[in-house]
Formats: sequence, C-alpha cells, structure tokens
Amino acid sequence: MLLHDGKFLAAPESDPERLQWAQAATEAKRRGITEEEFRTTNTLTRRKSNEAWKDSALLELTSTDAVEPEVPDSQSPGTSI
Repeated sequence: MLLHDGKFLAAPESDPERLQWAQAATEAKRRGITEEEFRTTNTLTRRKSNEAWKDSALLELTSTDAVEPEVPDSQSPGTSI
C-alpha cells in the first residue's frame, strides 16, 4: 500500500480517478464539508473516502504552490535556542 501511495504522490496523473477524488476532497474541505459528509454524499466506501481525504492533504503538502515557512535570518537578541 505504501508503494502504491508513493507512486501516486510522485506522479498523481498516473491514476486519474484517484487524483479526481483527491481534488474533490480538497474542494469539499475548502467548503467546510466533513469527511463523513463527503463519503456519504459521494456514496464512497470508508476506505475510498479515507484515501481521498489523505491524498488531498498530501498533495497540498507536496504542491509547488505551497508556501514555504519563513525562516528568520538571525534570532532576536535575548532569545535562546
């Protein structure tokens, strides 16, 4: 299963149906829909719904559009590591 997930994350277009469900889950999240509502509305199995929800989050993390965290050039005086 992990290899299957890795292949998908490396090339999401390799599995168009899975990519479509991930995109649908992303849109549902943006609209405030819960995973349970998403599953029920789309008559998905729990496994397929979980996969779409997870893929949505992972694709957001790996997106080239993701915002990089800001790293300060130096620490402020008086702070410690």
